[in-house]
Amino acid sequence: MTNEQVEVTPTLPPYIKYIYRVYENKKLSRFFDSDFKLGLISFGYRKKLIQAVLREVEQSKTVLQVGATFGSQIDNVASKVGYYGNYHLVDVSKTQLDRCKKKYKGVNQNMNFSNQNGLAKINHKYDCAISFLLLHELPHKTRKAMVENLLDTVKDGGKVVFIDYHKPEKAGILAYLFKKFNQLYRPFVEEFWEEEIQKISAKQTNFTWHKSTMFGGFYQKVVAIKKEKKS
Repeated sequence: MTNEQVEVTPTLPPYIKYIYRVYENKKLSRFFDSDFKLGLISFGYRKKLIQAVLREVEQSKTVLQVGATFGSQIDNVASKVGYYGNYHLVDVSKTQLDRCKKKYKGVNQNMNFSNQNGLAKINHKYDCAISFLLLHELPHKTRKAMVENLLDTVKDGGKVVFIDYHKPEKAGILAYLFKKFNQLYRPFVEEFWEEEIQKISAKQTNFTWHKSTMFGGFYQKVVAIKKEKKS
């Protein structure tokens, strides 16, 4: 796989244009590209979410991530993958891909970028695929297709790592504030809460699934490991 790929700029989905306009606003993107600010939004839990991903990433392996993120999450994964691995970042937003290309220029010679819809078929097979706080931003049909696509991208024995929001286990002031924030800025979250990531996929039986929750159920980590084919 080469670092330079011929690409056609994909059409942005309506939910990005009208709901998540921050991704197409360069000034707002620069504002939120801060671990400190992201830490405030995540109740100080951002670093632990990144660490939860890093525990599943192995050095010198091939890693796919769909969805560019702010802060140091990508930096940390690139460092863990290392010089002899390959880290491929896919995002439908050219604005975000251009930001990441500039930000990570020279970070890892085997890091590459594709401006494409995350639902487009990816022919290359990876050791690990990452979805970091992505699924809750998608409407139901798109979310299902995204999960299916990510499961299709890993080799036998490979894993897909999902880090995302989760329905809080108990009511309280934080849960109340979280719910109000979601109603204003994350319209698909509560629908997402009502389904298990494992059950979204028709391919679930081809994988071994592991789920854990964090921070009183505010966040979840789901790892799907593809079963080896029987000889």
